[in-house]
Amino acid sequence: MEAGSNHALRIAGQPPTILMVGWGSAVPPAREDVIERVRQATGLLEVGPAATNIPADMLWGQPVRVGAAAELMGFWAQPGIDVSAPNLLGQPPVKPARWCVGIQAMADAQHPYEWYARLLGLARASFSDLAFVSDPLSGAIWGPEDLDFILAGPLLPDGVLWSTQAARAAKDGNEAVAAWIHTAGLARFARPELEMLEVPHHLISTARFLLDELADRFIHEPLPPPGVPIPVGGESPDEFLWVVVQPWELAARFLPAGAPGQREHRALFLDSSAIAVSAAVCAAQPQGAFARAWTCPIGVLERIRTGAISILQSDLAMKRREVLAQYGWPELALAFQDARRARPSQEPLPARFFVQTSLPIDAASGRFESITLEIDEIEGDRAVGALLHDARCNPHFRQGHRIEVRCEKVTDWFVETPMGRIGSQHRRALRSAMAAIAAR
Repeated sequence: MEAGSNHALRIAGQPPTILMVGWGSAVPPAREDVIERVRQATGLLEVGPAATNIPADMLWGQPVRVGAAAELMGFWAQPGIDVSAPNLLGQPPVKPARWCVGIQAMADAQHPYEWYARLLGLARASFSDLAFVSDPLSGAIWGPEDLDFILAGPLLPDGVLWSTQAARAAKDGNEAVAAWIHTAGLARFARPELEMLEVPHHLISTARFLLDELADRFIHEPLPPPGVPIPVGGESPDEFLWVVVQPWELAARFLPAGAPGQREHRALFLDSSAIAVSAAVCAAQPQGAFARAWTCPIGVLERIRTGAISILQSDLAMKRREVLAQYGWPELALAFQDARRARPSQEPLPARFFVQTSLPIDAASGRFESITLEIDEIEGDRAVGALLHDARCNPHFRQGHRIEVRCEKVTDWFVETPMGRIGSQHRRALRSAMAAIAAR
């Protein structure tokens, strides 16, 4: 595939988004009851003729137009879905339901976060007694408390519109030696799913982190064509790290037998549209003089794993992350105190805490330089830590220099735990991570 040709990564159409709502009663959901609940939640509802050509397991089907924009949606009732097995995202089990109400809609690719927040909000407001909400495309299953947490913030957290999953290969017993990391859910916004192949075990959490960052960036911006270098980030523009994307078939050509990511594995994890169109994130240059294999960007992942580089983000993504980081500051402070309590005397903290902020480059330009601190003190709305690297544009701030940062100046934060990196966009995961550390 020549650089500059991106037809192989275009999605011809986008799959609909379906939410399965666990009905809060043993009595089957009646069409009139469901429509009235939605009417009360939205205020505006145009009900068309009931669907007649429906699958045998559906009790009824009903197309409607919802809200001031008259968005077309489909509602139906069916027997409950199985939520007893651990789901793909490692979320806690939810209460099962004998019946489900299905909701189907087409995503607004121009305003993805706002649209999905409205859809989840409609489900929560219409069915206050729901048992769960499941998104089959991403594999997410949320209980009522999870849903309330997601919707309570000023913006939806990252990773709600899509999930980032790992399929591992085992060798010599249960030792995981390679993984296929992929997103699930971007296709609903007419975007290719992103993936990495043959990710070493020790870099799985870093690969998931990078795919989430790239997904959040390219849900707002066009994905560059195959082979065109993509800047990932770095300490300065002259030292950026680079990756490329390639059609997954090209990146998977030389996968060893049984390695995850081959076509037979994909049907287990991805929607059919994502199987056809998925962009593999690869090292900027292929390996081999003749075969030219596009491989996992291991060097880039190793640099990111150190935590000493800044990841490049779109302007919209940066603003979202700043809002979420400041909103989630109490979660960070609580996790820091939990880590301190879990630490035996005189030993290092069982997790490393990092805060990012910005320094003005010069007053005239209004430009800023991002810096990262490793935090060793958090009290109230302030944190104190040491610079991970020299500031490029300010000679007074050198590696190891201690700086105090107020919450309102924080642009992002993340925590390195034994379970992997947890960012401000996944702040609730800190609770379970700290509980796991305390239990050790």
